[in-house]
Amino acid sequence: MKFAILKSKKNLAFLVAVTLGIALLASGEKVKSEIANLALKFFYSPFFEINKRAQVFYEVHQKNKSQEEEIIRLILENNYLQELGLENQRLRELLGFKTQTRYRVIAAEVVGADPQRKTSSVIINVGSLAGAKRNMSVVNVDGLVGKVIDVFPTTCVVQLLFDPNGQVSALDQRSREQGILKWEKGWELNLEYVPSTADIIPGDEIVTSGQGGIFPAGLKIGVVTKVDKQSNVLFQNIKVRPYVKINSLEEVFIVEQERVL
Repeated sequence: MKFAILKSKKNLAFLVAVTLGIALLASGEKVKSEIANLALKFFYSPFFEINKRAQVFYEVHQKNKSQEEEIIRLILENNYLQELGLENQRLRELLGFKTQTRYRVIAAEVVGADPQRKTSSVIINVGSLAGAKRNMSVVNVDGLVGKVIDVFPTTCVVQLLFDPNGQVSALDQRSREQGILKWEKGWELNLEYVPSTADIIPGDEIVTSGQGGIFPAGLKIGVVTKVDKQSNVLFQNIKVRPYVKINSLEEVFIVEQERVL
């Protein structure tokens, strides 16, 4: 019985298909076109929808890509403007320093490091043709950088404060106690040969004393960070943090010994 019903359904479907086929053949071109379009939409509409969504996704992706490129461009431009602003500020500070200083100075830029003294010296872009000489002091807006040790026509080698062979006669600006600044290790200097009875405390500012004939008096060097006094030791152990950031030097000034009146 079930087989007979199934067979009857197949025959009915075949009969309907044949009837539709004959009707389609007998119909006009307009009807054929409409039926073909209907069949096309029915069978291919899912693919059309997928294609439409893919197109939308591609357009969104391209828009996002364009926006990302614009964001990167704006970030780079912002970074450039920030650096330009910092450079202008730094140049204004340098101009103000050069105008206010009581000494005759020669402006210069750091252009490299001495290969044989990588951590203790730099090369600047002025030399003897600009008036630079050995043992002239070198400073920037923050304070003492070092001194000129080698001079060439258009360049100089500057010995930094962090050279183990260098030393600076210095004094405590508050108490006027004096000592010799030297570097041993790390990012701080040692203020040596200061008696255990001397009045020096953390926070005191250390400047050049003017003794020794190389560094003019009053150049800022740094601030006292540690004072260690021991009753059975002749001298104090004093640490000084320099104002100048040696690893980020750009513009400097060579200080001539003659004072501008």
